[in-house]
Amino acid sequence: LVIITGLTSYKRSRPSITYIDQPKTSLKKQAAAADEVFIGKVKQQNKTSNKQKIPQTEYTVQVEKVLKPAGSKDSNKRIKIEKAGGRKTKSGKFFIYHHDLIPLVKSRYIFLAHKDKGRYLVSGPYSTLENSSKNKQKIEAYLRK
Repeated sequence: LVIITGLTSYKRSRPSITYIDQPKTSLKKQAAAADEVFIGKVKQQNKTSNKQKIPQTEYTVQVEKVLKPAGSKDSNKRIKIEKAGGRKTKSGKFFIYHHDLIPLVKSRYIFLAHKDKGRYLVSGPYSTLENSSKNKQKIEAYLRK
């Protein structure tokens, strides 16, 4: 009886994740299409808007190194990014694209961003990657081509 109760409460406490249907794309295509690619550390999760079907979450990110555009001197600045995905307030469900991550505060990531009217939009598959040497090498190889 105790085991069954424990499993029931564990299942209820685990948030469910809904994966958003993704457009057919690849990391290579996303890197080529991005206006900016940079490595940054998430400083703060600012707010999540639930006005649309998919939550939109805003983060403050400290840019540590800019990979695209080449030769950019925009490193070491704080920016706000807007990301499709996050947690719905009422249901507690997470929404995210396949091949994407929900950034955690105090963690470093490689962001593939599009600029729109001064805003940094980081949304869709492959828009947020773990900051690993493997991912960095892949991105740098795609950007050289």
